[in-house]
Amino acid sequence: DLYPSAPEVDAVHYDIVDKPYTTLQAVWAPKQPDAAARTRMDDQPGLVTQISEYESLGLGVELVDGEPWIERNDLAPGYKSYATWTTNPAHQSLLYFWQSADQQLIDEESPIRYAGVYVPPFLFASAYRPQSHLTTHAWEAHVRTARAIAEAGSRNFDFSIVTGDMTDGGQENELQWFVDILNGGEIDPDSGVNDDPIEGPGNDFNDPFLSVGINTPWYAVIGNHETLYIGSSLMNDEIAAAAVSDEVFTEGLNAAFGLPEPFEGVEPGYRDGSRPDAPVVTSGKLPPDPKRKILDLPEVLEFLQSADGEPAGHGLTAEQAAAGNGDFTFVPLVGKPIRVIALNTIYRDGIGVDEKLFEYSEGFVSTEQLQWLEQQLTNAEAAGELVIIATHHRAEDFNEESPISCDAFRETVGNFDNVALHITGHGHNADIFPDDDPGNDSDGCAEPDYYEVMIASTADFPIQSRIFELVYEGAGYLSIYNTNIDHNSPVGSFAHEGRELAAGRRFFQGADYLELWESRRKNRNLILRYRLPDNVADEIESNNWPTTIESTSTLANLDGP
Repeated sequence: DLYPSAPEVDAVHYDIVDKPYTTLQAVWAPKQPDAAARTRMDDQPGLVTQISEYESLGLGVELVDGEPWIERNDLAPGYKSYATWTTNPAHQSLLYFWQSADQQLIDEESPIRYAGVYVPPFLFASAYRPQSHLTTHAWEAHVRTARAIAEAGSRNFDFSIVTGDMTDGGQENELQWFVDILNGGEIDPDSGVNDDPIEGPGNDFNDPFLSVGINTPWYAVIGNHETLYIGSSLMNDEIAAAAVSDEVFTEGLNAAFGLPEPFEGVEPGYRDGSRPDAPVVTSGKLPPDPKRKILDLPEVLEFLQSADGEPAGHGLTAEQAAAGNGDFTFVPLVGKPIRVIALNTIYRDGIGVDEKLFEYSEGFVSTEQLQWLEQQLTNAEAAGELVIIATHHRAEDFNEESPISCDAFRETVGNFDNVALHITGHGHNADIFPDDDPGNDSDGCAEPDYYEVMIASTADFPIQSRIFELVYEGAGYLSIYNTNIDHNSPVGSFAHEGRELAAGRRFFQGADYLELWESRRKNRNLILRYRLPDNVADEIESNNWPTTIESTSTLANLDGP
């Protein structure tokens, strides 16, 4: 049964295309608005909220040729292709898993939203997301796509991991949607009252729908949007009370950031879920909902720790969750020498910070956390284990006032040659360090001696998730395949509509977005090679592993779209 919980209401499921595909086969690219449209957008920033105008502006997406893997051998001195290693065993697949980040599931009808903020220079020119009412659809479409791709191969993913920002507003209902979509069952993306802007099932964004679930063990790392208002400001009692109230929180920006009195284009506001176009409402009453409760860090961790699905606890013990400790470690394959270490890099009370806009959203690692991480790495090194680190923030996204700096973190981790990969989210785009661009100095932070890879968001364009496969090639060499996927939703679906709107929003944030998108190609589909220390290579060679490489036998040969 694909649907673990039988629906009590008239819920539907939203299909993906018949033949699954990755971005190796095809990729959804942003359309470039012409000069006349660009002038209109510059002169009228409020057009970002007029989603009915997006088509006339030439905004949207188009399907273009796929992006091949780009090989990087920076950290594999002396590497030669396997064909030259005739005395070594065949390639072996050590680990096959799916990663996503920054779902930022949005309750667009919440009274603490900020949909009325769209005038530069506030909040990067537009806090309004035209796709905000479709973020649950996009997330479910990614889960459905990843599952279909895994089922097209010879084996399932070993696990799935989300590297933070599961919710956008830190609300309980948003986190419930996140978990239910991963586990499978019925999702009702509505809040307040039961809106049905277009009468009938499955024909508007507020209708209940079904998720198939990912069908793997899953883990989640905490991000700044789980515990901060707008992902950037400390929560307080005033904001928490406003979230479950029946009135637009018109003081939101002032309460959070000390900004001046609201004015047109810089106003808190929600989107009216009773209308098909979900227009912005910046004042007045609205239906309240106790499920919009704001969760603190221990409550978020307890919610995840007690969630259904495999494994029990999702990496956390009940004691860790209650203490607000989001650091954990797990062995994805019992008895095999691979370990994943997850680190909570969000701001916690008691750490001093200069109260500038967005400072709290940046990464923080305490001295105690680094000591814990160093001990975990020491233990893994002694056991001959290959290590993957997972955090929400990149090291270069650590706040200047973080007790542990970017340099200190990378130096500590770099002392352990058994760490090959550090996976992150937060930046909503693909990025990698070491960077092969000599002009990019990683914000002055020393380049790592391991691969640090950031993934795009499933909320903001390009709306991608990623499949990793770690392959042992023999002679101590590891190849890390990372392959991006666009959700395989068909044209005309809600998830695809969200993709088109998300691409359009990017051009309201900057006229040169297409140039930025093109420049990220080199960071998306990759084969990263790494020279393992001898004791790790020995442990790997003493174990049995699958000899079918899913990346080359399945992902590279999918038929879609």
